[in-house]
Amino acid sequence: MNTGGLSIAPGAIVCVDTVISGPVTIGTVVHPQCQIIAERGPIIIGQNNIISESARIINRRPETMLIGDFNVLEARSPQVLEGTSVGNQCVVAPTCSTIENDKLADFSVIYGDTNCRQTQKSDQKAQMTLHIKHLKYLHDTLPRYNHVRKPES
Repeated sequence: MNTGGLSIAPGAIVCVDTVISGPVTIGTVVHPQCQIIAERGPIIIGQNNIISESARIINRRPETMLIGDFNVLEARSPQVLEGTSVGNQCVVAPTCSTIENDKLADFSVIYGDTNCRQTQKSDQKAQMTLHIKHLKYLHDTLPRYNHVRKPES
């Protein structure tokens, strides 16, 4: 369901079984049961992200919420809260969330019961290779088992 202002980039996969409201730009993979809600300001989600089942992205601020490229928001309701910006190649693990007005630098990871944080120091090239393989797999399988929204031409 969408209530106005949705823009889906060519090559993006957005499952129909999502709640998207307000001005939202998506250039990424969005699994079923996600909520992307731009209550006051727009949300711009970059390229090649993976937004897993039940993730919630909420912008209650008038400023644009930006989510960079090659990020992973894991399943089971991770939340990106208002005033947050997410850099590139970040991971928000299952059941974790940002805090209001959070600024996640590139390669940030949020994990654990208490939303611990660190910066990825491992081989980022290897991580990128795995991320791209995961994206290819999702582009093949999600449309087979889910209804997807059509990108803009």
